[in-house]
Amino acid sequence: MKTASTNPILTSIYQSSLASDRSANKKGQTVTSNQSDKNLFSLTFSRRTTSNFLIPEIDGLRFIAIFLVLTSHTWGNWPKYSGNDYSGLILSPFEDFMAAALLQGKLGVFLFFAVSGFILALPWLTYLTQEGRRVDVGRYFLRRLTRLEPPYVICMTGYFLALCWLGNLNFSDDLGHLFASLTYTHNLIYGTHSPIYPAAWSLEIEFQFYVLAPLIYPMLFSLPKVARRLGMGAIIFICASLPAAIPDLPDTILYYAHYFITGALLADIYVTDELFSDRRRLEFDLLAVIGFGMLLFTFDKLDTSQTAQIGYAFAIGFLFLGAFNGRLFRAFLTMPVIYLIGGMCYSIYLLHGRVITGIYFYVLEGITLTGGFIYDHLILNATMIPISIFVAAVFFLLIERPSMDPNWPAKILARFR
Repeated sequence: MKTASTNPILTSIYQSSLASDRSANKKGQTVTSNQSDKNLFSLTFSRRTTSNFLIPEIDGLRFIAIFLVLTSHTWGNWPKYSGNDYSGLILSPFEDFMAAALLQGKLGVFLFFAVSGFILALPWLTYLTQEGRRVDVGRYFLRRLTRLEPPYVICMTGYFLALCWLGNLNFSDDLGHLFASLTYTHNLIYGTHSPIYPAAWSLEIEFQFYVLAPLIYPMLFSLPKVARRLGMGAIIFICASLPAAIPDLPDTILYYAHYFITGALLADIYVTDELFSDRRRLEFDLLAVIGFGMLLFTFDKLDTSQTAQIGYAFAIGFLFLGAFNGRLFRAFLTMPVIYLIGGMCYSIYLLHGRVITGIYFYVLEGITLTGGFIYDHLILNATMIPISIFVAAVFFLLIERPSMDPNWPAKILARFR
């Protein structure tokens, strides 16, 4: 039997689902768990959502994820372009500790996967276990297309043309890479990341899950609560073994499905108000600290063992619990500047790699810094991260945010009538 949730944020989802998309879009309201943050900055940079709700804690977790990616990629190609020779650099124990914290961008991607699993699960959970609206699969795919493709196609096509012009790629010889990248099949066809934008590998994984979600979620969430949670636990356990069991496959959803399902499991717990509540306690801040420790420092770098993969999933779960229930961690994540930057993570992810590499190659090549890992990395972070966010913010306002309007294709067509 479907029952209404007492979760205040989830209640807004139910209310949004009962209203038509057209009337909701006309209202243009964003329902958050912090209604006081409606200043000009928030209104300018807030995401537009079809259901007219957003969860600041989730966008705060997106901030954590993109920050892990940025701190890793700022180092990235720096040794190649730098005037310093880091080849013989011996790290102190403290530098080893900092390297573990700053050079594991892929762990941020794992967190992105869990967030996607969480968000995509909510509509099916609200329909199948609560009093929500039936999920229109056709509308679901159309929304993915109109929301995500314009920024992605513009970036990938622009990068391809620029790289051809610079001589890094050949238009006729490498056109296949562009086609494979635009269809999210580069990992599958070529068995490697796209030379147009290597970081796009994770977006291919996301796309694969977007396609599978309408098949997986209705089957899972139609089961009784205990059965579906045991099923999700089994999927997590089995999929966590695949990176080590079959290591020679190209990056596909098979290697990362357990992170998406971890997000779905957390969404199931969130919808039923278990563990997630309005009570903010320091114990959950401690749990978030434990989650960070497990994610960054417990296992070898990018450990593919089943133990590590399950450990990463648990760590992400602890971060979610801390994000919703912690006093200090939640306060940080729900600061407007934090969750708004987190809301721009797609633009930041699409642009940061080329922005940073371009600056290294055209501006900083041959420049010498201190020669020490900690100081040089902090200098790079302090300069490259703000620049990347600024460029991405402009792109967000001009390209990504307008594409969040589900009616943008109709509006463009209307101009030519």
